[in-house]
Amino acid sequence: MSHRARLAALALLTSAAVLPAHPATATTDITPSAAAPCRDQSMWPDGDDAQWFYHCSNAVAYRKLCPAQLHFNAVLDTCDWPENVSYRTRLTAEGATLLESPVAVKSLRARLLTAPDAGDGADPLENARLTFRTTTGETLCVARTNSDGIASCDVSGGISTPVVTLRQGYEVVYAGNNAAQPSQAHGTLES
Repeated sequence: MSHRARLAALALLTSAAVLPAHPATATTDITPSAAAPCRDQSMWPDGDDAQWFYHCSNAVAYRKLCPAQLHFNAVLDTCDWPENVSYRTRLTAEGATLLESPVAVKSLRARLLTAPDAGDGADPLENARLTFRTTTGETLCVARTNSDGIASCDVSGGISTPVVTLRQGYEVVYAGNNAAQPSQAHGTLES
């Protein structure tokens, strides 16, 4: 048994002894069309809600809920007290295309990574809600990250921001999830 596996087992046994009684862990099976591909690791956090995580079993990813308001701790691969779970995030935005007549924005794209230090070796954060907006704060679109931590969208109408302002680029924002810290990035819009 690896050192990490021993730590995870110890954390689970230790926390079981001190946790209050709680209902059994609820499991939601992800249908094959929406299933996240299994990753190298067998468990990873959900970007939308710190209480949820993904567990890979027989090459199928299942979305599971931690019991008793606990948060998923990716370092220990177990549910843990919220005060013990915190991740840094790194959000990057790519260049997108600005069409001027009619005004539209194509290929907005961003990637969200997370790890205890969000440095090299950080993992993609799946199912995180990213808001793409103009530099003046107008929401262009909202998208969720996939299993690679990538979210993308297009905006074909309803943009009230002047083209001259849109040329300044766009912002993408991740609000966080009570464990993963919020992030923001700036992307370019080119005609």
